Amino acid sequence: MKEIENILGLSEGKIKKRMKEIEDNVPTFPGTRYLKALRKKFDVQPWPFLNYLAYYAPKEFKELLSCYSDYDGNENSELVIEGLKESYLTFLVLEKREKEAKEKGIPI
Repeated sequence: MKEIENILGLSEGKIKKRMKEIEDNVPTFPGTRYLKALRKKFDVQPWPFLNYLAYYAPKEFKELLSCYSDYDGNENSELVIEGLKESYLTFLVLEKREKEAKEKGIPI
């Protein structure tokens, strides 16, 4: 299990289940534009900063969420974690789709 998956509380089973949910909601037209559009919402602040912390400074990320929880309760911290899960899982589905398209010779 990767460190980020551990921080986000994602087991292999949860990852497969959530990826299936995302894939089921993706329109059936070919290409990856829909998934790329989903990922764009995570390109604006504070998501790049939170992603960076979660990936490269997990200890500090947990500490930040802990301090934030003390200030504002757990609801917002849970929303941050859920947003990071969505971002991570959407990326995994996008990566999978791009790999499949490349193997089949489909332009993306």
